[in-house]
Amino acid sequence: MSKKKRIKSIQTENINETGKTITTSVGLKVPQNFKQFFKLIQENLLVYILMLVGSALVYMQLLHAGFLNLDDYQGIVANPVIKDFSQVIKLVSIWHLHLAVIFAIFKLNAGGYHLSLIIFHSLNVFLFFLLTYVLFGRKTSLISSFLFLVHPLASEAVCWLSGGIYLFTTLFTIFPVLMYVLFRKSGNKSFFIVGVISFSVTLIIHHVPWLLTTPFLIVVIDQLILEKKYQLKNIKYYIPFLVGGFAYAAVFVYQNYFARVVALKTDYYFDPTKPTPVLNRLPYIVYMVADLLVYPKDLTIYHEGNIISPSLYATMIGVTVALIIAWIIVYKKNRVLAAVFLLMPITMLPSFSPVAIAWFVAERYLYITTAFFCIALGYLLNKLPTKVAVGITIVLVAIYGTRTFYRTNDFISSKNLWLATMKTSPRSYRVYNNLGDVYSEEGDYQNAIEMFKKSVELFPQYADAVHNIGFTYMEMGDMVQGEKYLKQALQMNPRLFGASYKLGVLEYQRKNYAQARQYFMQTLAIDPGNVDTLNAIRSMDAAGY
Repeated sequence: MSKKKRIKSIQTENINETGKTITTSVGLKVPQNFKQFFKLIQENLLVYILMLVGSALVYMQLLHAGFLNLDDYQGIVANPVIKDFSQVIKLVSIWHLHLAVIFAIFKLNAGGYHLSLIIFHSLNVFLFFLLTYVLFGRKTSLISSFLFLVHPLASEAVCWLSGGIYLFTTLFTIFPVLMYVLFRKSGNKSFFIVGVISFSVTLIIHHVPWLLTTPFLIVVIDQLILEKKYQLKNIKYYIPFLVGGFAYAAVFVYQNYFARVVALKTDYYFDPTKPTPVLNRLPYIVYMVADLLVYPKDLTIYHEGNIISPSLYATMIGVTVALIIAWIIVYKKNRVLAAVFLLMPITMLPSFSPVAIAWFVAERYLYITTAFFCIALGYLLNKLPTKVAVGITIVLVAIYGTRTFYRTNDFISSKNLWLATMKTSPRSYRVYNNLGDVYSEEGDYQNAIEMFKKSVELFPQYADAVHNIGFTYMEMGDMVQGEKYLKQALQMNPRLFGASYKLGVLEYQRKNYAQARQYFMQTLAIDPGNVDTLNAIRSMDAAGY
């Protein structure tokens, strides 16, 4: 069979002003088997190289960045697991395996970890390029991919080492979707089998609930883009993905749910069992996400603390209603474009959960959402004359790329990040606590205490900041004030083992060994593996105290 006969053309449908469906061929090469799929990749290697270079240029500053006092120390610097491959294997976690490999090569050189995320970002962009290429053609795929490459809203997942897990989530979400699309386009079941297997394996080695959006993405793409009208008979194709998703939800999500609830209550002082009702938070989420996608000016780690006036909330409701109406209108005229827009909220499904297991808005959550937004832009720009489309794309890439380049500078150090975040989220109590931690490490104790107290002023129940005030006073040599605040913090949050440990050390220095042991045992009751506490007790036992 000739190469020409083995190549199918993608059929796309447009709807003219009279509402009549017009089917047109865009003459695309759709791989019929894996040999042709790999050839497609080979033919576009230059495109990937450009993506890799572009990603490196936009994020080059990260190669000189350090670890942030935002989970990076706990998750990487002080994480014993990634330094022992035997422990990594027991975890069955691809993310921890990644960290272990990077640690084996670069040790604690943060630039090496950042380099890996830059590479994974370029891989994700290329994966979306392939998906868009097969669905809509080369022109649309090139436009949307390079917009995604530099879009500022994707920067948090790339710049923040601990947020890089969402790059993996995107990779493992989109690959089975791509395989499914290739199966439906070619009829080759090998693509389907690989898609199902990859999704199933990913659920085992990558414990992130956001993967559960994969089956929903497949259903929307299949029914609204690949089919001209709804086909219930296609349900049989969804079953393997749905079964895998439900099994994962029943085992891993259920097991981790209670731990997540405890963590949110004790570490983040948020009760997920008493969230803002979904209908109440829907306008806020939709408005904030739309604003960030279209005009990503005010980027911040913490989208919190903003005062929402009645008029602003009314605006949010108005924007949400307008977008829903606009989607209905688009659906009647062009179901394909409507499908792409629908894919965006689907990637955000965990944020709409009745039990709030995720933040309402977090930029790292929107990494994959940003990709589909860029696909929508590419689809629309493809309707314009080529020169116009290219011109607009260049302008957008320049604007987005410049904003991303400057945003990258915020992640160079913890101090940069919190000073920048303080400007965009001035009422976030977490910002001042984290900035106080930076000042404390610099030995600037007065500024540190000022930041911690500002944090408590914004959120009086924030025991972490109260603990930090006490610890800072201890570092300054004021044990009386230090003890006062540490006891206050422990009373506010009995699970704050850092406070109980430090109080134990204070009593030990005073030679109140019985009281010191009591605090140490309280610490171990909360954190049984606390090394410092175990060593302190062993020392007391050895000395006969």
